[in-house]
Amino acid sequence: MKSMQLFLLTLAFFTVFSPGVSDCQWQQDVRITNDNLESITSLNNARCIVSEGNTVHFVWASGTSGDWDIFYRRSTDEGLTWGSTVVLTNDPGNDGSVDPCIAVSGSYVCVAWTDLRFRPNWEIYFKRSTDAGLTWGSNLRLTEDHQLSRNPSLEISDSVVHLVWSEAGSAYYKRSSDRGLNWSSGVMLSNNLLTNGFPSIAVSGSIVHAVWSENNEIFYSRSSDAGLNWASGIRLTNDASNSWSPSVSVSGQTAGIAWHDLRDGNYEIYYKHSDDGGTTWSEDKRLTYNLYASYNPSVIVSGSVIHIAWYEIYNDYRILYKKSLDGGKNWRSDELLSSSAAGSANPCLTVSDSIVHALWYDSRNSGTEIYYKRNPTGGSLFTLNLKAIIEGFYNSVSNTMVSDTAEVILRNNITPYVAIDASESVLNPSGDGIFLFSGLNNGVSYYIDVRHRNSIETWSNSGNTFSSGSLTYDFSTGSEKAYSNNQVLIDNIPERYAIYSGDVNQDGIVDASDLSSVENNAAEGLSGYVITDVTGDDFVDAGDLSILENNSVNGVSVVIP
Repeated sequence: MKSMQLFLLTLAFFTVFSPGVSDCQWQQDVRITNDNLESITSLNNARCIVSEGNTVHFVWASGTSGDWDIFYRRSTDEGLTWGSTVVLTNDPGNDGSVDPCIAVSGSYVCVAWTDLRFRPNWEIYFKRSTDAGLTWGSNLRLTEDHQLSRNPSLEISDSVVHLVWSEAGSAYYKRSSDRGLNWSSGVMLSNNLLTNGFPSIAVSGSIVHAVWSENNEIFYSRSSDAGLNWASGIRLTNDASNSWSPSVSVSGQTAGIAWHDLRDGNYEIYYKHSDDGGTTWSEDKRLTYNLYASYNPSVIVSGSVIHIAWYEIYNDYRILYKKSLDGGKNWRSDELLSSSAAGSANPCLTVSDSIVHALWYDSRNSGTEIYYKRNPTGGSLFTLNLKAIIEGFYNSVSNTMVSDTAEVILRNNITPYVAIDASESVLNPSGDGIFLFSGLNNGVSYYIDVRHRNSIETWSNSGNTFSSGSLTYDFSTGSEKAYSNNQVLIDNIPERYAIYSGDVNQDGIVDASDLSSVENNAAEGLSGYVITDVTGDDFVDAGDLSILENNSVNGVSVVIP
């Protein structure tokens, strides 16, 4: 029992002893519609906001004119200021222009939506701009099926525009090879005519990915020839409860899918990814663990950085966000973007350069309005190539150390040395580890704060700066690489310096309390991955006691600015 308790304490180390750091660069909410009636986005798997270079485009549906119409607005300075509103539809008596989505490639901006102008049929309409949203062409009807056609989702790659939508219970696809002038016939992607819906599409080169809900499960299909031919749909989820509202995004060979799922008795956000362009997929990964019901995720894959936003309903309505820096394998903590007692729902994300843009609709005012916020550094990936030796884990004969997990916190170099971001990684036998961060800036100085499960917290001797998103730092080449020379010489040939071991209880000093814990566990013959094993050999014994005795006599402790 004591071995299990110590093991759990070890696992909890980075949560308990690390400060609450997050991607804290999100700026204030900005209200960007003022209709005083209803202004709404689409469900999240249809993009309502996209970006190209410095220009951000967004669309929404509004009942401001008495009828429902589609509106457009853009920013040419990455979301700092916004241009005037453009009405994209204006059909008197048509109260059903809804479900807008948007895609961009260069100066071509394409919009699709659901339209009720030919009652009683809902049809998919399209229009485009060839000058980055300055002027717009005429409306083009894309479906004439006399069935219920809803929920379009658009993507553009080079000159090819890809569209998916739901029609009479099935997921359909069509394409245009001339940026929206002419269109192919529709192709049915799903064969079930009962409960299909909410398709989402993403494209990378000639690989097109489509997902949709079918019989309360998530299905997927892909085309490897820019939409000319499609593989049979495959089922990605297999649980007894609802799996709904999928969102797909892709960057190179990395594709990510997010959806909300009832398998745990509460709607939660789930995610899975493919690293080979959709050929194989990871296991489902649950991303939310709240009492709230979580709905309608929007996912953006940008290199190895994955961004997801969703909304939750409990006593209020909340927009939340989280990210992964390693392609979806590990995830940062949830971040609250907005909360409203009246209602905040259906967020949508896009990324331009280092900037993450978020859009949602919100009822905090007299009507439902569109709100926006941005994170100017949240889209960047910063890489720290770190070398740090752990004293007790080092073998001077082989000049290697036992590999183990460490955490690095990057801090402002000005008092009170606020933690900006944290990252966990493994230090290999050479003491090398790659730590990934976001929310930083090139050219800004940061202290490097290294923490290990039973070692002394150690800071770099001064602030250090990233260049082009990269920084290399080696603690092992000299005691002076640590603040106040707080390292120990561990080897003469080659000369190596190491972080002090022995702070078992992580109180910042190696003392009698640490020594007592190791003595007790050594007497019990405790083994395994436990905190009191300061040599990393999976045994608590005389070797651990020797290090503790020496460092406690010398009063080894944390030294920070």
